[in-house]
Amino acid sequence: RIEAEVEGERYRPYREVLAEATRRVARQFELSLSHDRAMLVAEGLGHWPLFADTNEALCLLKRRYRLGVLSNIDRDLFDATASHFEIDFDFVVTAEDVRSYKPGDGHFERLLAEHGDRETTLHVAQSLFHDGVPCARFGLAYVWINRYKEPNATAVRPLAEYADLRSLAEAAGRK
Repeated sequence: RIEAEVEGERYRPYREVLAEATRRVARQFELSLSHDRAMLVAEGLGHWPLFADTNEALCLLKRRYRLGVLSNIDRDLFDATASHFEIDFDFVVTAEDVRSYKPGDGHFERLLAEHGDRETTLHVAQSLFHDGVPCARFGLAYVWINRYKEPNATAVRPLAEYADLRSLAEAAGRK
């Protein structure tokens, strides 16, 4: 919630978004953080592990489909994360590229202008807020990866819902 609040204020590099969100969370617990301590979350982002099913699922999907990423992080942070993937993506659109954060329009405008169209694009993501809402606004088909078994308390109606990316990949392979 706090990260989305910071993203919604104005564009700033994602490292700064994370640092500010970290400081605000700390303040809620009446803690004070130095600049260096607040930056630790961003510095560690490239070391965060992928979900266990991600690489296998992406490899299966890549056999039949173009795959891209719409990411709320910056290029250098995505590059660090990308080292964990076993595939190369066909395109990547970052917050840095479009100078805004999802659920804003920038990522989706770039997607439609340069990488796909409403008829052939399927957007797959975990976040109803960051991805489902703008997909509905742009008329894009959206599949919800609901890893945390959350209730859908939004007006977004995904085309489908899967518990993980592997389940989607297996379903796509049967079609």
